[in-house]
Amino acid sequence: GRFTMTVPEDATTLVISFIGYKKMEVDIVNKTEVSITLETDIQSLSEVVVVGYGTVKKSDLTGSVSSIGEDEFQSMPMATIDQGLQGRAAGVQVTQADAAPGGAISVRIRGGNSINNTNEPLYVVDGFPTRDISTLNPGDVSSIEILKDASATAIYGARGANGVVIITTLNAKEGQSTLALNYYTGVQNITNTVDVLNGQEFAEMANEAFIQDGRAVPFPDPAALGAGTDWQDAVFRTGRISNYQLNFTQGTEKTKYAVTGNYFSQEGIVINSKFERYSGRFNIESEISEALKFGSNLSISRTINNEVLVNSGGGGGAGVVHNALTVTPDLPIYDDEGNFFINVEQIGPGFRRDNPVALAENVTNRTTISRFLGNSYLSYDILKGLTARVSFGADITSRKSNQYIGSETFRAFFQKGIANVGTVNTINILNENTLNYRKDIGVHSIDLLAGITAQNEKFESMNVSASGFINDQLEFNDLSTATIQEPTRTGSGEWSLLSYLARASYTLNDKYLFTLSGRIDGSSRFGADNKYGFFPSGAFGWRISDEKFIQQLKTIDNLKLRLSYGVTGFQEIGLYRSLSRLGSYEYIIGDQRVVGLGPNRIANPDLKWERTTQFNVGIDLAILSNRLNFTADYYAKETNDLLLDSQLPYYSGFSSSTQNVGSTENKGLELSLGATAINKNDFRWNIDLNYSQNRNKVTDLGGLEEFFGPNSGADGFYNPPGSPAIIIRKGEPVNSFYGYVADGLFRTQADIDNGPDHRFMELGDLRFKDISGPEGVPDGKITPDDRTIIGNAQPDFIYGISNFFSYKGFDLSILIQGVYGTEILNSYRLYELTSLRGVHNNLAAVKDRWTPENIDAQYPKADQRGQEQFVSSLGIEDGSYLRLRNITLGYNFPVQSVKWLKELRLYVSAQNLLTITDYTGYDPEVNSFGNNPINQGIDYGAYPRAKTFTVGANIKF
Repeated sequence: GRFTMTVPEDATTLVISFIGYKKMEVDIVNKTEVSITLETDIQSLSEVVVVGYGTVKKSDLTGSVSSIGEDEFQSMPMATIDQGLQGRAAGVQVTQADAAPGGAISVRIRGGNSINNTNEPLYVVDGFPTRDISTLNPGDVSSIEILKDASATAIYGARGANGVVIITTLNAKEGQSTLALNYYTGVQNITNTVDVLNGQEFAEMANEAFIQDGRAVPFPDPAALGAGTDWQDAVFRTGRISNYQLNFTQGTEKTKYAVTGNYFSQEGIVINSKFERYSGRFNIESEISEALKFGSNLSISRTINNEVLVNSGGGGGAGVVHNALTVTPDLPIYDDEGNFFINVEQIGPGFRRDNPVALAENVTNRTTISRFLGNSYLSYDILKGLTARVSFGADITSRKSNQYIGSETFRAFFQKGIANVGTVNTINILNENTLNYRKDIGVHSIDLLAGITAQNEKFESMNVSASGFINDQLEFNDLSTATIQEPTRTGSGEWSLLSYLARASYTLNDKYLFTLSGRIDGSSRFGADNKYGFFPSGAFGWRISDEKFIQQLKTIDNLKLRLSYGVTGFQEIGLYRSLSRLGSYEYIIGDQRVVGLGPNRIANPDLKWERTTQFNVGIDLAILSNRLNFTADYYAKETNDLLLDSQLPYYSGFSSSTQNVGSTENKGLELSLGATAINKNDFRWNIDLNYSQNRNKVTDLGGLEEFFGPNSGADGFYNPPGSPAIIIRKGEPVNSFYGYVADGLFRTQADIDNGPDHRFMELGDLRFKDISGPEGVPDGKITPDDRTIIGNAQPDFIYGISNFFSYKGFDLSILIQGVYGTEILNSYRLYELTSLRGVHNNLAAVKDRWTPENIDAQYPKADQRGQEQFVSSLGIEDGSYLRLRNITLGYNFPVQSVKWLKELRLYVSAQNLLTITDYTGYDPEVNSFGNNPINQGIDYGAYPRAKTFTVGANIKF
């Protein structure tokens, strides 16, 4: 509003303060008019935090909860909501496992509990629990709360073990009427390329390798090749990114609503990759009467993701990026007739692999997802302080996958085109019914919650494949034109969850805080003898700063101690794992294909939840008039009754069964510091730092000492059998790499004479350490007994640093994020880029290879027979990095004189501008196997990360 006041003539400063807002000092020397806008005090103890099935004042919070407000979350452009969590909160590790447009994001809250099931958190969007937020629009987010300890997550029972992320979307405030347009556009480029051999250098190395093997050289004149084909330059491009967001909000005393629309488009930095999202939202809250309220949060979205093929194993299954690095530079992109070159006739020494450009451009790999997500409620004040609430929600998703691999690719050349069409339709229905009672009686305050919820999901799927097309024109649009029709695969499934929940909060003298909560979950996923599980928690908080002996210390504004202990569960396993099942089997009888049914799973009526117990102790401290805020938490988690696919004896007739065996442990420390470093006149500097360390360990494997992870043999890494990459061993972290320890080269004859007995023992060959033998001691031979743990993908610590500067109309935000102590298995570098066989391209660094004239070389000799294809420490690299995640500079134009304009802000932004790392691949934030909990930290030619430059505008009317 507008106001007038009289001040003394010698007054120099006007001080404005209001509860819930930051105090502001304004210079009034020689001024008769000032314009003042107060900022919300996000550190204020009166701030309301969203928790499970309700809200609580931050001052009354007993659990470990991290909050990210709208201003902080919306400070940088992002494609998905989970990207906005990166570097923002202690104890939360966010990894973009696939950097492709629309690629998967992996989120770990206080480490991973499960071994071979997902460790992703539960997301609750406007009260609706879901595991998928990839289709949601980040521009709709108002606030995010991350529930970390059992006191906060136990109210979600069997789905709370991996943490809970509560997302609240925007709505209007009373008296607010705003039309806002937010727009940005920009370009994306690869952050760096991998330096590999050019045409002449590769030819020279290949000739050496063939000569070493006693074969004729494949390139009589290496210089004639020149630079050859730069495959990386051929597949990478400058991508474009654009975002259009339109919001309308209207708030009156009785009704508040928001309507939003969004279009997002991102061209990938690899040719022919693109992601688009269309979304709309309608949120409303209405006071029908003094006692009756209605609210609804409805969203629709449609995403279209055209992906390039990623890796499906070695050889011909390698993806676009992998092939761009390993296909030999002597081969051309196009043949003499202008078609994509296909190395069918084995031209040159290289393996017959896909032309990377053809694999990108002659393949359609499109996934379209249409989704409706809505949740509506009625709440009624039965008595003063007693409120009943009933809500109904639905999540309806239709997923369509269309893939066509054209005949101008090596993998579909002989098949004359391969088409795959798949659909999955899902409907998820939720009903929640709660009673909430709040009452203050003198120095006592109670808050009681009780409820019953029910959720059901059904899905149907279908997949059709065909090959042998006349041409590539129709692609997947008419499979009847194919000569080979694969059997149609269909499926369906259903699960249900029935839950009873309760929470009691009690406050004494406004400084002693107690919280008890519990949930009983009944799940259709588990055995007949264990359908229901109980998940309780308890917490205590002590606001020490309200004690008289602390109040005497003028510098302490808030000091609170928090203690909690509780149990949460995990239920996200495949359906019907507790039941015996029939599967289809195919046989050839005579000349006919016959399909029959037979048992393929043994029943386990005792199957039950994974149970995670967690202890947490935390402290919150604010000093210097809340200018400095510090939070520290220590936690210890133990997960028991792990859901593992245990191997069964062959005489049982089954290979495995899902059992409750084993346990894991996570212990960690989280530190957060927020400070208003400078707040003078027109200049303000806020800084937030967070630090987390987690120690993960397998504590029990149900009587086993160890077992190997999937993709650890010839299938995933084309290792020799018995040369695994991942081991799950008691006493070690889950993601432990297992292999041989490299010990340099056999540089001289003395090295050979004194070295352990080895299959390849020529000058210039790799040498490995003799660590053990059949008797547990070194035996002078390199055998599988010499394998050991050579690293793990668990970081020593992660951290984030956020800075926000403002001066007059300018603002600058800088987000720095980092990981220290993690290790990466760079498998394509190990097996191909340093193989020196002359059959695929190598790193430029192999120019420093062993020759009789260069015995001190870094790399072994070129040899067509190759070196031992072991998983070894040669492939383990330090994955630590420090990244300038985002930097945004904006200017807010003074619009006070324009009645119809509330805000005009222009900004420029850069993401992933600088990364400091020793990793030799494209990017250390990588995981070629997505969210697989075991195969973390493995790089097999994943889609590279991009640096992004954008310009944007925020306009409010």
